Amino acid sequence: MRDETYVPFKIIGVNKALVGTPLNDGSPGSALYAVPLTLSRPLSAEEQEAMVAVWDNPPSYSSMHRPGIARCYSTEFVLSKTTIEEVRDHHARTLQGVVEKVNALSEEWHRGKVARETERNAQAELHAKNVKSVADEIEF
Repeated sequence: MRDETYVPFKIIGVNKALVGTPLNDGSPGSALYAVPLTLSRPLSAEEQEAMVAVWDNPPSYSSMHRPGIARCYSTEFVLSKTTIEEVRDHHARTLQGVVEKVNALSEEWHRGKVARETERNAQAELHAKNVKSVADEIEF
């Protein structure tokens, strides 16, 4: 049987080597760049989608919040069109709530999957016992 314990994830830090560089060419938004955040474990496809969706509509956020700037790639959560200072001063608190909410959703999904798998296994075991019992009664 597979592990039934849900393992929550967290943001473990900024991937400093991959932080973007602003264009600074005077055009609107040219001072902004991507800030990738490293996650503690790879996220499932559902968790990746949930991270972006919850970022776009978080439990709480500051006036600096920008929906639509997040992307998630397995072990990286990337905020584009921001700055490292904005992440520190504004987005970090929002991200804490996003991670908490996605972990809660993920744990619920995980419990449901485990319950469905347990039920399927129980049904398969009952079927196998029935097949054996009936087959043992058949005389040729």
